[in-house]
Amino acid sequence: MEGREHAVLGFIGDSAVLPCEVDLPSCGKVYFITWTKNVSNEWKREYLYSDGVARAMGDFSGPERATFSLNNHSAHLRLHGLTVQDEGTYKCDVTYVRGKCPSLSFTRLYTLNLRLLALSLIENSYY
Repeated sequence: MEGREHAVLGFIGDSAVLPCEVDLPSCGKVYFITWTKNVSNEWKREYLYSDGVARAMGDFSGPERATFSLNNHSAHLRLHGLTVQDEGTYKCDVTYVRGKCPSLSFTRLYTLNLRLLALSLIENSYY
């Protein structure tokens, strides 16, 4: 993978934030931002932002499933109500109006089940 790489850990049922690097001061206005997820070696579009319009797609199209924020140096996609199926590799692709700026960020999202983690710790403890 070419681009910036991140790792994010989230608990099932909680929220997780997928980062995306943006450089408005150097690169200018964003034309659009897309988040895609690698599913069986194909990139499936999950979220699209363009000129103030944000649209969740696919698994994130449910009510309040994903929220978006953008500032001068980063964009974030916050996923709510994490599920095991959310785990995977996500790609954020930023296209600027003027083009010619680095635009890819990759995030590996790991999900943990807090209940299973607690049970595992209890089973493996030495009392």
